[in-house]
Amino acid sequence: MNSTKKPVLLAVSFGTSHEDACRRNIGAIEDALQKAFPNYEVRRAFTAKMIIKKLRAEGVCVDSVREALDRLVNEGVREVVIQPTHVMPGTEYDMMTDDAIAFYGRFDRLSIGKALLTDENDFDEMQRIICDMAKEYDDPDTAFVLMGHGTVHSANAGYAKLQRRINAAGRSNIFIGTVEAMPTVHYIRALIRLGDYKRVVMTPLMIVAGDHAVNDMAGDGEDSWKHIFEEDGFKVECVLKGLGENENVRRLIVRHAASAITE
Repeated sequence: MNSTKKPVLLAVSFGTSHEDACRRNIGAIEDALQKAFPNYEVRRAFTAKMIIKKLRAEGVCVDSVREALDRLVNEGVREVVIQPTHVMPGTEYDMMTDDAIAFYGRFDRLSIGKALLTDENDFDEMQRIICDMAKEYDDPDTAFVLMGHGTVHSANAGYAKLQRRINAAGRSNIFIGTVEAMPTVHYIRALIRLGDYKRVVMTPLMIVAGDHAVNDMAGDGEDSWKHIFEEDGFKVECVLKGLGENENVRRLIVRHAASAITE
């Protein structure tokens, strides 16, 4: 059995089967973590079982959290820091934490970092990041829409919280909606129709611009957000960039990892 005593920083993401999007987002975050913590070996795990299954069918093996931690135990690693890339501390984050708790006592040290939006400082920082993302669209004719994933978990309240931060910063043309919870696209649609907007610019409020961004946001289907806003007569532009491509988002994740390392 091969053994290593080098500590491991396990970067845990929801995951994606889009190779290029994975490289530009998840890979970029992992590279930033490795650069920031050269004494750690950065490894990858996904929480989305369907994505792991799909990738394995394509010959690409990515560990689940339990598989990754079990592998580290067998390799003799004694220190592990888990840093998630999840936007909210919702269902996937909770499952990740439950998986990690099962390994307490099997390492000398096992710590878990925060999700991207956890405490008040996170929301303040993300408000600044989003306003910066939208600065080139700060005109009275344009509504800037962010598509979040959404969850039945109580963490879903974070989207409204972030929206309030953005509005308080004076940006009334920025709207946050979700695919699978509230606010829905139809709620956002009603708000935008109250304005005098002529254009809608959309981008995902997700780490990766994966299936939701490509299909639910920018797809040609009747249920896509793009189609819905076009039906209302808006000129629609889709920016297919995940949050992982944003350097300031990566810095925030690195800061969370630093806190987990030093706690």
